Amino acid sequence: MIGLLAVLATSRIRKIHPAHYLLAALVLWMFTSYLWSHSPPATITKATSSAQLLVMTLLIWQFAPTPIKQRSLIAAYICGSYVSAASVLYAFATNSGSNLGLAEGRYTASGFDENELGVTLALALAMSGYLLSMNHKYQFAWLLHIPVSLLAICLTGSRGAFLATCVAAFMMPFSFATLDARKRWMAAAALTLCLSMALVVIPKTTWERLGTIHSEVAEGTFTNRTRIWTAGLEVYREHPIIGVGSGAFGESVYSRLDVPYVAHNSYLSILVELGTIGATLFAALLCALLYLIENLPKVQRRAWLILLLTWCVAVSSLTWEHRKPTWLLFGLLIAQSGALGRKSSSQSSARLEPRYAFSR
Repeated sequence: MIGLLAVLATSRIRKIHPAHYLLAALVLWMFTSYLWSHSPPATITKATSSAQLLVMTLLIWQFAPTPIKQRSLIAAYICGSYVSAASVLYAFATNSGSNLGLAEGRYTASGFDENELGVTLALALAMSGYLLSMNHKYQFAWLLHIPVSLLAICLTGSRGAFLATCVAAFMMPFSFATLDARKRWMAAAALTLCLSMALVVIPKTTWERLGTIHSEVAEGTFTNRTRIWTAGLEVYREHPIIGVGSGAFGESVYSRLDVPYVAHNSYLSILVELGTIGATLFAALLCALLYLIENLPKVQRRAWLILLLTWCVAVSSLTWEHRKPTWLLFGLLIAQSGALGRKSSSQSSARLEPRYAFSR
């Protein structure tokens, strides 16, 4: 509502980026799947949530057209992740957030799943590296965020988040290369301190859980995820073209697993729920985002490639196609492309022109 009032006040609407049409097509297909959904209420809930997030990407496009405003949004995400990381550290210090007693050595913020919080922090970690590489103001805050986030991610005990963090860590060498000698030493000292603290204070059970990544990949079930994925693929073979309906994954596998599990894999979730048609739309969207990254300047291209790869690894164990961090990431990338794409220098004036102007 506030965004609509702002548009009416300025009497200007930016021309929509082509990537937004792919996002809109995906949301439209979610709503269409209501017609054959195995769980119509879940379809409406998930499709409506995705529609709201589509509006969020349009608001980013409309009100953050410049790199400075886009970096401010990234900074806001990082500041929010500070609160979550601090909550994890508090839960560990007070022994009050150990996964409600379900798993020893896992800590999280109130109201957060450990795996989702870990991935949220992994994305924020890559964003901190991005702001450092851009010499964004308040560099000390982004430097401090790195060890704080690393420690919090380890305390969640999330193996998926740990793998995503390994990808996000590729941002660090590029980020530190832009710092002066004094700040490099500060960064090195902070990371050394973080590693030392992690080795000393993080519980043995947490390290043991993280140490099972290799065995789980080789012969494990990823905490029953392989059973869920097998059931999902069986459902897909029965409904290969149009799927079982957005949000209906749990209902569709219930007869096979006796529990309405979510997919724990965004790619499989889309394939089963939206069928080949929906999966094709999503694949086209990811290809479009990669194309946008290719057209960015060198520093931004490198940063956004790592950010997108971090997300791609993270959602291999999470159902995140309808979650806010996913759409925020997509919306920021589209906005960044609109501001910094290779063609923007010759089309900047055209892109800043309003598509619609209301007469006063």
